[in-house]
Amino acid sequence: NKIKIKKQSILELGWNPEIPFDTKSRVLAREMSIFRQKSNFSNSKYRMVDLREYRVGDTLALTEGNNDTKLRPVYVVMIEGKSYFSKAIKVLTKDIYSHTAISLDPELHDMYSYGIATNENSSHKGFRREDIDDLPIGGRLGVFVFFVSDKVYYKIEEFIDKFKNNIEKTSYSFINLITYLFNIPYNTEWSLICSQFVDRCLQAAGINLTGRDSSQVAPSDMNKALTDENRIYNVYEGLASKYKASDI
Repeated sequence: NKIKIKKQSILELGWNPEIPFDTKSRVLAREMSIFRQKSNFSNSKYRMVDLREYRVGDTLALTEGNNDTKLRPVYVVMIEGKSYFSKAIKVLTKDIYSHTAISLDPELHDMYSYGIATNENSSHKGFRREDIDDLPIGGRLGVFVFFVSDKVYYKIEEFIDKFKNNIEKTSYSFINLITYLFNIPYNTEWSLICSQFVDRCLQAAGINLTGRDSSQVAPSDMNKALTDENRIYNVYEGLASKYKASDI
């Protein structure tokens, strides 16, 4: 009788009657309530996701048959460039973003991609480490996150390390910009563009977001694929200067 009375009072407070009123549900509700209070998550811009529901069968890792219980975040960052070259890419692809990078760091001080612009960290035109602090003033970011198993995470890490250890072999592929226009696949091992590198990195870990040949993936294609996949979360959209990793 006490449980029935308590159940009725909770239903009146808004408990979804479709959710079983059992110990597991009550504990989860209590944890979420405490989390909201501590994190000030009353702001409607935040979205809560309980990752436990993804730990069985086809997980958030976007790969089949993945039953690992530990999940790690991987970030794909869409970047609005401000150079003339970036503006040309935006006109060509009809997208706000002209550049993309991959990161395992929520602070975004360690992002990896291909580029031609020089900064104090690198003058190399090819594979490069990028830092959010070096991005153009007034540029926008779209930050996406998805979760993978240790096995997939280490494959992504291994792919990035391969390019770190062979940076002198890499170069920015201007040819790819031309072959993209004419829909001609063109792949080399070390000469790539930013979106081609990110797509290859994901495919090396068994994640095929775009369903296209990597050489035919532009930043706009990557942005659309990230937005359309419901197991990938857009955790930030706004000025790079306003990005706060603590919120993420």
